[in-house]
Amino acid sequence: MCCRQGRVTISHNPPLPESLKDLYYKNDKRSKFFMENIRSFNSMFAFTSMGGEINYKINKGKALPTFVMNGENYH
Repeated sequence: MCCRQGRVTISHNPPLPESLKDLYYKNDKRSKFFMENIRSFNSMFAFTSMGGEINYKINKGKALPTFVMNGENYH
């Protein structure tokens, strides 16, 4: 019954960008600060409305999608 008897597979997440990987796994001052405050950072953006224009021309190709924001964040 689980996963339609093996016919459903869950894809793996792509590897983290090097800068984010460093924040998670390094043992330096910056990484420790990030890990100690990660819940606050997440909460800061949880109810943020993005104001700006989306440039749809930038996401052509095989790279990860990119969101470019020009404007301000409002809570």
